[in-house]
Amino acid sequence: MKIGIMGGSFDPIHVGHLKVAGEMREKRRLDKVVFIPTNIPPHKAHRQLAAPRHRLRMVELAIADHPGFEVSRVEIDRAGPSYSIDTIDQLQEEWGDGHSIFFIIGADTLAELSVWRRPGELIEQADFLTAARPGMDMDFWDELSFTFTPEQVRRLRDGCVDTTPVDISSTEIRNRVRSEMSIRGLVPPAVEEYIVRHGLYRAMRGESK
Repeated sequence: MKIGIMGGSFDPIHVGHLKVAGEMREKRRLDKVVFIPTNIPPHKAHRQLAAPRHRLRMVELAIADHPGFEVSRVEIDRAGPSYSIDTIDQLQEEWGDGHSIFFIIGADTLAELSVWRRPGELIEQADFLTAARPGMDMDFWDELSFTFTPEQVRRLRDGCVDTTPVDISSTEIRNRVRSEMSIRGLVPPAVEEYIVRHGLYRAMRGESK
């Protein structure tokens, strides 16, 4: 079985996440995509996130009408920072043989992959699929070559998939909620309702995009 995994803080999940996951599943013929909300993202430890239970529930609501999507609690239930290599190790142990894991990321994340924990080992355990906009300037390959072998860089290149541009960010959504602006169309209706009902993001400090 070919399983895509898509990690993130999902604070909140938005239609761009769903669009990328859907296109990756279709173009790379994945059997399903599993969304994995982080517990404590190492690169965002300085920022206050909505409680894990809220972010998990918003993902559950967002994917409820997508039979090819699932959600995993693997990082939320694990104490401490959420390192991808630990997640891959745990999922491989749980799922066993006969499963191929495809790690879905954005182009901005690919550029930072060399600073992840045990990045070379991570690439050997999962195939990376990078959501790239058509014509996007991907000028960081030389820099990645300092961390990864030529074969690993080739695999990362082969994993770049042109996806439909969706100019939405979770930061924008949080700022709009804080400013009492509409987020209709940016998140699934059930997620919008959940944010309003629980008063999420209204008390947090402003952020730059």
